Amino acid sequence: MVGVASLLVQTLVLAQESAPPKAATDLTGAAIEQDLKLSFTGNVYDQIKTLVDAGKYNVAVALVRRPAAAVVQGALTHSKITEVYYILRGSGIQVTGGTLLEGKPNSGSTTIGPSMSGSRVQGGRSSKLGPGDLQIIPPDVPHGFTSIEPGGIDYLVLRVDSEHVLSMQR
Repeated sequence: MVGVASLLVQTLVLAQESAPPKAATDLTGAAIEQDLKLSFTGNVYDQIKTLVDAGKYNVAVALVRRPAAAVVQGALTHSKITEVYYILRGSGIQVTGGTLLEGKPNSGSTTIGPSMSGSRVQGGRSSKLGPGDLQIIPPDVPHGFTSIEPGGIDYLVLRVDSEHVLSMQR
């Protein structure tokens, strides 16, 4: 699972016009597994695990954990970030595209970048995502889980940040 994510990061880095970084960044499967063992409180755990400055853009890798109850948070868009989801555990249905209803601007989280939050996505496409599945969400594409199976869903998010708006959480 981590091998796919690592390959994806390398592909995204090499696909850009800027020079690649001078060294590789590793995020081990053992480190991810250790974080998956930790319990968390709240609706969603979204923690950047590594952030690479690749010149013209940043690439952040975050671990996101959502319990089944997290779908009450609605939907969102990111104006400056492309997200790539790689599902590790659990499953759920995510709607992408369409229109974000009742959208309101967020102040610009350093974890997800400037975004709009809304109540739900209308007229989008539903995708059932489970372990091993990958989904690419370009900037300004509304998205949100409409259901998450009991036990929740855990996934890696690769965030491609062309405007360097993301930073490591402190």
